[in-house]
Amino acid sequence: MARRRSLTHADIIRLWPKPSIRTFAADIGVKLNSARKMEQRASISDAYWEAVEAAAKRRRIKTADGESVTVRLLAGIRAARRPPAGNFKSPLEAAE
Repeated sequence: MARRRSLTHADIIRLWPKPSIRTFAADIGVKLNSARKMEQRASISDAYWEAVEAAAKRRRIKTADGESVTVRLLAGIRAARRPPAGNFKSPLEAAE
């Protein structure tokens, strides 16, 4: 069975109806530029996770797997991006 690519916060933003970035920004109450930065960084600020969950619920937005967009899902995506503890190298160590 093929393994599905992990979701990113940018993928979540793109689930919104077109024009997704404008719709997403309006739904969670941020300026368009702020929403664009979240998409570019593939990182939705955790200060907006509850608003994202509420907006997704109102619009009945789900992932391709049928999973609801929740704070728990957003947190899981964020956690998957971070390197495991103990494997972190400072920029100086990485340059060696």
